[in-house]
Parts: sequence; C-alpha cells; structure tokens
Amino acid sequence: MSLSLLPQPKSVKTLVGTFDFKEVDTIFLAKKASKKVKDAAQLLAAEMKLHHHIDYQVLPSASVTDLHGCIITHHTREGIFVKTTLAKPQAYELLAAGHTLTVSAADDGGFWAATRTIRQLLQEGTRIPAMKMQDWPAVAFRAIHLDLKGLTPNLATLKEFLERAAYYKFNAVLVEYEDRFPFECLPDVRGPQAFTPETLKEFLAFAEQHGLEVVPLVQTLGHWEFILRHEKYRELAEAPDVPQQVCPSNPKAQKLIKEMIREIVAAHPHSEYIHLGADETWQLGQCHVCRAAGQKKNGKHELFLDHVLKCVRQVKAAGKHALIWDDMLREMPPELVKKVPKDTGVCYWKYNGHGGQYKAELLPQLPMYREAGFPIFGCSAIKGAGEFYTAAPGYRQRMDNVDWWVEAAETQPNAFRGHIATAWARFNSNLTPCDPLPSIWPSALYAAERSWVGLGSSRESFERRLLAGFYGLRPEAVEVAQAHYGLSEQNAKVAAEVLGQAKRNARRNRDVIEFLELAALLEVLNHERKVFTEQAGAMLPALESGRAIADLVSKLKGKMPGWSRQIEYLRKEFARVLLKRFPKDEVEEFIQDRLLISERFYNHLSNLLKRN
Repeated sequence: MSLSLLPQPKSVKTLVGTFDFKEVDTIFLAKKASKKVKDAAQLLAAEMKLHHHIDYQVLPSASVTDLHGCIITHHTREGIFVKTTLAKPQAYELLAAGHTLTVSAADDGGFWAATRTIRQLLQEGTRIPAMKMQDWPAVAFRAIHLDLKGLTPNLATLKEFLERAAYYKFNAVLVEYEDRFPFECLPDVRGPQAFTPETLKEFLAFAEQHGLEVVPLVQTLGHWEFILRHEKYRELAEAPDVPQQVCPSNPKAQKLIKEMIREIVAAHPHSEYIHLGADETWQLGQCHVCRAAGQKKNGKHELFLDHVLKCVRQVKAAGKHALIWDDMLREMPPELVKKVPKDTGVCYWKYNGHGGQYKAELLPQLPMYREAGFPIFGCSAIKGAGEFYTAAPGYRQRMDNVDWWVEAAETQPNAFRGHIATAWARFNSNLTPCDPLPSIWPSALYAAERSWVGLGSSRESFERRLLAGFYGLRPEAVEVAQAHYGLSEQNAKVAAEVLGQAKRNARRNRDVIEFLELAALLEVLNHERKVFTEQAGAMLPALESGRAIADLVSKLKGKMPGWSRQIEYLRKEFARVLLKRFPKDEVEEFIQDRLLISERFYNHLSNLLKRN
C-alpha cells in the first residue's frame, strides 16, 4: 500500500485485512498514564468527533501495560496490548489488526507523534489497511520559526499554523515576538496586532495542547528597530542615525532589557529555552561610551560578550536555558568564545542551498563550537532568505538548504541538539514583508520530513506525498511539484497555469496553491514590466517628443489594456486571499510594495503614449 504520510515512517508492514475507526469507540490508556499522554488522547478523541463525527471515550485499563501506550477498540473488548521494544527517543510502534489498534511508545513525545500519524491515516476515510508501523525521528528537537514582525497572522491563522506544524511532527515553535508581545515595560511600543495578555495565554495554551514547546525570542542587542524607531527610545541606540542596535553601555537600556527578559520568562513558564537573539550587531563600538572599548584588541568582542552574558545569566537564574544566534561568535578567537557558558545553545545558521550537498567547509565554526561544549542547533531557512521583496520562497534552494543541514547532522554524530527551520517575515521591521505565511508550507513540510526521516527518503518521494497527502491531488501530478520550483520569472507563466488547474482539483489546503498561483502571476507581471521598460526606454526620446514610430506605438498601446487588467486583478486577488488572515494595513503594505512600481510605470507610459 502507498501511504501519503508526511513525514515518511521508518518502517511499514501491511498485514491482511483492515481496521475501521467507525467500528470502535474507546481509547484505553494505562491507569498511570502521564498528563501529556492523557492530553494527546483527549485531543485525538476531540479531533475524531470534529472531523469524522465519531464519539470516543478515553478510559483507563489494566490491559495497557505501557505508560506511553493505548488500545483503540470497542469498549466491551479492551483487546491485547503489544508493547514495543523500541527505545529510541520519541519512537513509537503502531499495530492495526482486526478490531484493535495499539500504540506503544518510548516516551510522551513518541505517543504524541503516533497520534499525529493516526490523524494522517484518516485523511482518506476511517478505514485503513491492517499494518505494523515502527517510527522515530532523526532529530529530537524539531522547531519551526514563527516571525511575527511582518504580515502578522490573526489568532485563527496562528492556531492553524500551530495545528499544522504539530500535525507534521514539529515539536517546537520559535516565536519571534518583537512588538507583538504585550510588554508592560514598553506599553507605547506594542504594535496594533500585539497579543493581549489574554490572547497570549490562549495562544500558548493551544500550542501546549498540540504538543509544541514555545521558545520565545526576545531581542537583547541587535534588531531593535521595533523599539528604536520610536523617538522616545532613540537615545538608547548605539548609532542614533542607524536605529538597529541598542547601546550595551547605556544603563537605561540595560534596565529595560532586564525587564523585557523577566516578562518573557514569566509568560512562558513551560518553555525550556529563551532565545536572546544577539545577531547582526553591526554598530558595536560606535557610541561615545563604547568607542574607546571598541578600539582595543578584541574590544568589540568583549563588548558583545559582556552584554550577552548578563542576559544569559538572568535566563539561567530563572531556571531556563539561553539560546543565541551564532553569527557574532564566528570571528571571535576561540578563547573568547569559551567565555560563553557551555549550556548556552548556539543557533548556527547558514541559508545557502549549495546544491543540497554537505561539505565540512560549509560549517567552519562547527569544530570551535563543539570544542567549547555548546548545544548546537542547526538552522536552515524555509522562507524569507532570498530577496526581501519576493512573494514566495525559491523552493529548490530552500529544500537544498534543508538537505545539507540534515546530511551534516547525520555525518557528524551527536554534533547537533536539534534543527530550527527559520522563516523570516521581514529582514528587519523597517523593510517590506517577505513571503507571506501561506507560501511557507511546501518548504516547511520538507523541513519536517527531513528532520524526522533524515536522509532516508528522496525528494521525489516527498513530492508525491506532498501532492497526495497535503493537497489531495493525484500523486502522479508531478507538474504541480515542478511548478513550485518554477515560480521564478523564467517559468512563472507555465507555473501559474499549472497551479491554476491544481487549485480547482485540490481537496485539501487549496489556499496554499491559490496563493502560489498569485505569486507566479506576480512574477509574470514583473517580467512583462521589464520587457516594457526596455522597449519604452529605447523609444523614450521619441515618445516624449511625440515623434515615435506609429507601428511601435500601436504595439505598445495594444499591450496596455492587458497589463492594466493584470495589475487590477492581482490587487484584488491578493487582498481577497490575504485579508482573511492578516490585518488590512499590513496587507495593503505588501500589495503596494509589489505592485506600485508596475502601476506607476503603466500610468507614466500611458501618458507618454497619448502624445503619439
């Protein structure tokens, strides 16, 4: 049998017969099952009622001899429990035969993953083949990045994001709040789409319900644009004319950062990690206080370390583990790097595709970080790492980036604690939004696949399961997978046609294809604008003087109505699709940033053509 599961399980053996979830009504758990196992079973029961109209009880049973297991059967039976011999972290074994389905897992994480597999098995109906499945992840910590500083999702979309991330077996989400966190110490900095204390609690509770650890990110040095753009706080900048980095020597800044960390920690009692940012601190040593220190040997490095280590110590004192981006450590002498406490997690990010092939020279700092004893988290980028004004990621390069990171993890045993699939919403909060959230899923699912399976699956196999499992399309509709890669302007017209047809046939997640079709049409428009620019540019003196050749003017005029309709269509459709999920002002910003240049050029060219 071909199963369209994402990620692909390690081992599936099909047995004789079938198992029908409609013929059973109870999930039996061990009497001393953990709270997380009970919560996962209750959520599965709720999902079965919502999606399949089946009422399940969750009951204790002496027959279940595994604290991380269950029997799904009829309430009069209880069945025979089969305990797994798998001992790998987050491993599980699923056995469906006759009127009983049993799950036995190595731990809470394995039981949770098994329930997500059951949910996917039910995508095509309640009857599944009898089978024995054994499964476990290649990477224990599998995080997806939720960057809230651009095209901020509404609460319903945030919940959908969390549910979908968990469904495909991510087990953590790195939340970059910026001005969306309801800081009491920065009440005048809260963005219009900021969480309230109540909606933040609701968001975090929903994440926990879906088996996701939320890792909050609080900016502590660089990327303070969201604060420093306010005149009131400009005095805290390292370089006031470049409001990007806070001054590490400013006592007011130190006090404010300490309070920001305190509030973030207090709001996330169940989070093991607190991410302190600390990347791209390019202005170090520029303010009049820092300048003298910055000019000394290793002065800028010492400024960085002194500041960041204060933040790390505060996080440790709160019983948490600190994470930092690694880029400012890369040029430091190893003896300085070793000043960072060994239990500080280093998020080592590299975003180039490199053809999907890992070589040791791609990670030159890895030996230094390993020698220093850091927990290392490999970081790929699944969106927001190409040009900052795009509408969809370059999927081939994003997937290549994931591939070589996974290869690095498999060829460097025990080098990495986990993998973070970063997904930037803006390069910084003063720039235009990057690829909107609907575009994330093809590359996000690939990151989920690879960090779970490792190198044990192929790109082609993933594409077939993406089509069948995620979109509900025929797995042989490979032209749709190719259209994802063909969103660049050279192939955008064909991609738009293919995605338009796929949109009509998709049975699931049609909104993703719908948005990607618009992204392809935007690339078509951009390409046509460049062609128009070249043609009109060569004729510009003649057009301005009203002496252009009539035949050429006629050809340009003939193309203008179609171009006008394209611009208007994209404005209308981007608004229709995006306003369901994002605030009006941010949607308008995104649309203006993509279409205004074409609109202005169209209007200018129209006026020139009227003279001829």
